[in-house]
Amino acid sequence: MPSWRAVGSEESALETELRLVQARLAKAARRVEDEEGNVSKLRQQLQAEQARLLQQQKSLESARKEAVQVTTRKTLTEQAKSKLVAELLQLEQSLKDLQEARKRDANTWSVIPYFGKNGESRRPLYVECAAVGVLFHPDKLQLDGSSIRPGSETNCSAERPSRAGSWRPEGRKTLVPM
Repeated sequence: MPSWRAVGSEESALETELRLVQARLAKAARRVEDEEGNVSKLRQQLQAEQARLLQQQKSLESARKEAVQVTTRKTLTEQAKSKLVAELLQLEQSLKDLQEARKRDANTWSVIPYFGKNGESRRPLYVECAAVGVLFHPDKLQLDGSSIRPGSETNCSAERPSRAGSWRPEGRKTLVPM
């Protein structure tokens, strides 16, 4: 039979062992609680990161749509610019043509029919001066520059007008046929 001492010492050894096991169990329980807290924190961080990722994806999609709109507006602006450049070139050419036409019109003669003192209606005689000579209309009689000399007179009175043309104040030359 075991002795009380042996039983007491066994009991005391078992109690010590029980305390050690309880201490390890309490330590393990604290570690489990700590790990559960860490898992909970990690889950919250994961949810926050997922929300941030979702927000960034939305921002990225919005930026892509805006980039497409900007590209479209840029294309339309470039097309409008090219149309305006073409129109500007056309207007500049028109202006140049009008200026040249105005210069040409400065040397234009206006022919005004003259019915004479008594209202006679004879065919008018027009004189066209050119670099090569003088042309009389409507008969198309032409005198070249070599046969015309200052101070020389023609004997044919039917070929030349009896009155010279007059100058108008607007800068246009007017021939008054006789």
